[in-house]
Amino acid sequence: MSPLYLPLPCSLTRRRAQQQPDIDCSACPSSQPYQLLSPYLTTQSHFSKTIQLDEWKMDSPIFEPTDDCELDQTALLPGPDLSLDVGSAPMAYMYPAAPPGTNAQKRKFSDLDPEIATHFEKLSKDYPGLDADSQACHDPNSEPLPKLPIYHASFDKAANMAKGIIRGLQETVLLSGDQDEESNYMKECLAQLAVPAHPKPQVTCLYGNCGVGKSSLINASLGVEGASLKTGDGGSGTLVPIDFVQAVEKQRGPHVAYVFYFPSPGCGDIVKTAFANYYDSRLAPTENLSKDISAIDLGKTALKMLMALFADKPEFEDEEAAVRFLSRAVSADDPKILSRLLAWTRSILDELAKLGSVACICRNTAADLNRALEPFTQQTDFPEIEGTALDCSVWPFVRLVKKSLSNPVLAKGNVLVDLPGVSDGNQHRVQLANSYFRRCDQAIVVHSIERAEDEGCVEQYILNVFRRKRNGSVAVVLTRADDIEQEISGRIRYTPQQQAQLRSLDEYEKEVKEELRTVRQKLSRGSPSDFLRELTHKQGLYMFLQKNIKRKRTEILVAARNAKVRKTLQDWYRTKTNDPQELPVFCVSSKCYMEHIRGFSPVEPPLLSATMTEIPHVRSYLFSLANKAGKVDILKHYCAQVRSLLNQMELSCIGFKPMMKRDHLLKIVHGARKGISKQFDAVHQELCKRSITPILVKFDASEDSWLREAGNLCDRWSRYTYAGHVAFMKHEGNWKTAACGKANWNASLLDVARDDIQPLLDQFYVEGCYIFKIEAMQALGDLLDQMEQDMKDNLDYAQTKAFEGFFDSIRDRKKVMGNIIDETTKTLRHQILLLNNDTLNDGPNSPFTHKMSKIYKESIKAEPDKLRRTKHAARCAYFRDSVCLRKAGPFMAIKRYLEKGFNKVMDDADKSMVVQCETVLDAIMHDFNQVCPEREDNGVQALKRRETLGKKVKDGRDELEGPVRNTLLQCGVAMD
Repeated sequence: MSPLYLPLPCSLTRRRAQQQPDIDCSACPSSQPYQLLSPYLTTQSHFSKTIQLDEWKMDSPIFEPTDDCELDQTALLPGPDLSLDVGSAPMAYMYPAAPPGTNAQKRKFSDLDPEIATHFEKLSKDYPGLDADSQACHDPNSEPLPKLPIYHASFDKAANMAKGIIRGLQETVLLSGDQDEESNYMKECLAQLAVPAHPKPQVTCLYGNCGVGKSSLINASLGVEGASLKTGDGGSGTLVPIDFVQAVEKQRGPHVAYVFYFPSPGCGDIVKTAFANYYDSRLAPTENLSKDISAIDLGKTALKMLMALFADKPEFEDEEAAVRFLSRAVSADDPKILSRLLAWTRSILDELAKLGSVACICRNTAADLNRALEPFTQQTDFPEIEGTALDCSVWPFVRLVKKSLSNPVLAKGNVLVDLPGVSDGNQHRVQLANSYFRRCDQAIVVHSIERAEDEGCVEQYILNVFRRKRNGSVAVVLTRADDIEQEISGRIRYTPQQQAQLRSLDEYEKEVKEELRTVRQKLSRGSPSDFLRELTHKQGLYMFLQKNIKRKRTEILVAARNAKVRKTLQDWYRTKTNDPQELPVFCVSSKCYMEHIRGFSPVEPPLLSATMTEIPHVRSYLFSLANKAGKVDILKHYCAQVRSLLNQMELSCIGFKPMMKRDHLLKIVHGARKGISKQFDAVHQELCKRSITPILVKFDASEDSWLREAGNLCDRWSRYTYAGHVAFMKHEGNWKTAACGKANWNASLLDVARDDIQPLLDQFYVEGCYIFKIEAMQALGDLLDQMEQDMKDNLDYAQTKAFEGFFDSIRDRKKVMGNIIDETTKTLRHQILLLNNDTLNDGPNSPFTHKMSKIYKESIKAEPDKLRRTKHAARCAYFRDSVCLRKAGPFMAIKRYLEKGFNKVMDDADKSMVVQCETVLDAIMHDFNQVCPEREDNGVQALKRRETLGKKVKDGRDELEGPVRNTLLQCGVAMD
């Protein structure tokens, strides 16, 4: 007898016994009472009708007692008034208990992991109600937003209330119809505060190799299939940076793209470089018979670019024709070949000009837009650019594509950037990605999860982002988390609970398989239609459970691997960077998440649940990044400006009489205005002395030790093979060959100075800027306090009370100035971060890179002499001498760049603060003229305006200090 029995309605029991007389009950001794099997294999009967138990005939072998059973048959029957609704209660399976003294072969329900038991019990109960033809889908908008003030319902409500105060005042001033100087001034002030300033969006780029799933991650993060290029888990081949921005109002269509090109001379240089790379890689004669085979084939990528651009020319109709045409070249700048390539380039640019300097493409769906963009973004077999006569792919000439669509993630203040691969044979793409990366605020390093914690490139990318963007600027997304089958089981560490759950799943799977085998055997023998339907139903249930067993097992394996990889990377990051903020690591499956978005059959769910894909966590992270833009501070600043304007308008409504000593008081205000620049100069000098000078002095003190280490590196590189050394020289130290391996000479040399300079730059960025802000606020506060005290000292006691409103407004103006200094400090920090990015990292804006570029070019030209009799020796010696040149080498180029950059950054900060704070002082001067006018205006119109406006100002103040303040408190924001 099978250890598990199928529950059948009693009306079928007799038929089953009659039609299947071969059922053997000998395996179930009558002395063994039946017990219920674990409920996790129970479900409701396929039939839903009430059966009277007194109609049962106990002629089935299952219920027929054997000769040694002394029970009366009537003892097995229920009372005559008892009925059982088979459709409303789950049926139980009968399972023989193990004889005393023996171990049970099957696990009891209580032996299973509770979570596993509960999960499959629920699935079994839910199965009869599942409709295989229906569709279930996940709504990304149903995912909870981070618990941050900007996502609280009260936040936008408070902003609208504050704007409503200004709108009410505007209506009052406009309806008055006054055109006097004071009314016009009020109109200007109100117009400036009509809406709060919008924070600059947070630009977050996806940074990593090509083919790791960056485009798929953007699709999943936005919850829009085809928002980027491909919905799979890699392979879309992004060739240009693609921005994703929120659609503007009255956009021409739901999906719009803007295509930006390189300048015409730049396009010509791209073609020249591609041709030169092809010639050097495929056609140039070797300088030495012992050729060092390069591991990077620039000829392949160059040919790909040229074939894309000139696909509509007979010379490039296929690869064979292209190779035949290019093989005619006799040099890297062959005029015959190059002139034809450049002529074709000009024709392409002329055709593109028909679309405008920036091409705008509008489509109704994301898929249609992607098809229209293919020639601009990808290599395509059938390129066609609408509005031109071009039949080629022009992506090498495209600098940026900006996609505009409505999406909640973008609407909150995010801009996502899908970058080309940063480690690619196509150096054009790499340079484009690195150049664009500089302007991004955040970076998400994207890589496949397989062996991610072991691959050095992942750690290198994380370090690269951290070094350029500093603390809290990097996150990691590991893709293809659902691909667990290739993972070696010994590499995954399980918690005790996970081990217990996996054991439970193994045992449970055995029982389900056995039951499924039994059901299929019975189905193969044929049965009455009612019985057949019941068996078919059970077969479907067990197959459904089998799939969910696999799904649950996969989720456990995925969770275990995710935890291991996440901890490994976070521990390494903490040790390597000392960043106080934990590294966010997400292990995602974009493919499974998009299956949830598209919809699925309830009986065929995706391999991972929507939560297990971790895409909702990535979306939550992106929403939290928008909070870093400073929307809370901007609203607080806006409320402070509204309060200041209310105070200013209140003074205008009071109407004081001319007072004595006006000229003297006016002189005090003018003196304060002139003192602003002097105060900021003092703060500037103190910052230079404390934070900037130590950095510059460190260069002089450390140069000798740096040059010794740099010399050792040069000696090591001089031991490269002849051809390998030349290859690295030609590619400015960043290359890879079979014999020499992969290296980046510039990065290695920069590491020599990094440990000495980076801590000082970090100190300037964090502590120096903070102290600068505090000291600037203190200096400005002292200036205004002194002005207020001087004015009070020059007022009669009787006049002091009349000036109370004016002095209150000064305190509000002080808060406004504090906000100005705060914003200036943020800009200062950003500029310092850019200096850090350029000076201690290899890149197009680096002074070190520019200096080294000249050294590489000159070193290749070095000729042998009496001491250095070979070209290799001459090149190595020239290179070493140039790198290790004191006071004029590449390290001191960094110092000069920093010194110049610091001066410009500080001058810009000074000018910005002085101009904005002088504007506030001008407003204070205006307030002074209201409380201390040269002559009083007591005209009828003036009195009427003051009365009407005064009431409106009072209402606005009550609104601001009451409902607006309380509404902000509801979302955790305290108004200043």
